[in-house]
Amino acid sequence: MSTDFPTESPPQRPVDLDSEADLDRFLDAHDRVLVDFYTDGCSLCAGIEPVVGNVARAHEDLAVATINPRTDPPLIERFAITSVPTLVLFEDGAVAGRLADGFQGGDAIDAFLSETGDAEPGRPGRKTAGARRVTGTGPANACQDRSRIGTATSDCSASSMASS
Repeated sequence: MSTDFPTESPPQRPVDLDSEADLDRFLDAHDRVLVDFYTDGCSLCAGIEPVVGNVARAHEDLAVATINPRTDPPLIERFAITSVPTLVLFEDGAVAGRLADGFQGGDAIDAFLSETGDAEPGRPGRKTAGARRVTGTGPANACQDRSRIGTATSDCSASSMASS
């Protein structure tokens, strides 16, 4: 990634990041960030990519980034990446929520964003200002039980990420 990425307002497309340092700079530059942790060769990750692009265009207050934790393995431990794709929402640089349930369509990601972050206990999260409904289709969730390492398919598990 070029170290020159938009900082004035959230970009209208996902920004590809290469390292933990790039991610930290991106988080410092934007108040609300959704990060898609993916790996090459993951069919679910490839399927969610256009949906994440639609999310970036639909949410004016949200910066979206993608990063392959295999390129900088400390990211796996730092963000507890046990399967991919994993979407992590940051508010003011802190983790506000995570969605690690395989492929997610636009409606599911919209719901996650509106229910996560800035929420008080027992109250739903904020409605995103300027958000439009996100649409997207893709492959069904091939990783049936992603909560336990070893039960996910090889392209979705952390054990395959760390061993590559």
